[in-house]
Amino acid sequence: MVQYPFPIPNGSPFPISNIPFGIFHTEDNLDPRPGTAVGDHVLDLGILIQNGLPIDESLKEALASVSDGETEKSHANVRNSLRKAIQEALRDESSIFYREDTGVIAADQVTMHVPMKIGGFTDFMCSLEHVQTMGRMAGYSEVPQNFFDLPAAYNGRASSVIVSGQKVTRPHGIIPGPNGATYAPSQKFDFELEMGVFISNPIKYGEPTPASRARDHVFGKGLNIIVPERCD
Repeated sequence: MVQYPFPIPNGSPFPISNIPFGIFHTEDNLDPRPGTAVGDHVLDLGILIQNGLPIDESLKEALASVSDGETEKSHANVRNSLRKAIQEALRDESSIFYREDTGVIAADQVTMHVPMKIGGFTDFMCSLEHVQTMGRMAGYSEVPQNFFDLPAAYNGRASSVIVSGQKVTRPHGIIPGPNGATYAPSQKFDFELEMGVFISNPIKYGEPTPASRARDHVFGKGLNIIVPERCD
């Protein structure tokens, strides 16, 4: 069995095979910076590189742009190369992880940030059960044919994307009532657990992107909780 430099609990959502990326800060260093989660720890990528994590110059430049909030410009192969370097170092007992001051921080000591500048947020309706339920609420007896050809999507408010742990602001809206519609805080919420996809490596205006090139633009995935208000 491989012995890692710090414990990785069985059943952890962040095993060595995952290596997700995010932006965080700590109380002793408030600068937002890139890191990855392994087990119950966060690895400070900047410190790892300073201490000798073997990566090429292009990766160092990419991480510098991430620290400046430009994650969306990172190519997907940057993620793959960096993940491989971290995985190999965790398995190598002569690597930086087995020395002192390696930038390994307990996860409960960090505060997370939104990992990218969210320039746009598109919510797709890809669940048949969800579409059927929404259709019944709206008075439709059948699922529209276009759902099976191209799932519907709508643009959400990009500024409403926040990280876990922040308070949800109750939105205001026009709500029907016995004396007419009123402008008031929403009285009801739904919540939907969905998979989100982070898009990087911008696409030039007017340039179509076939599915065969999707891997060049999908930087990563995450779980999102959508909290839509209700007007009933």
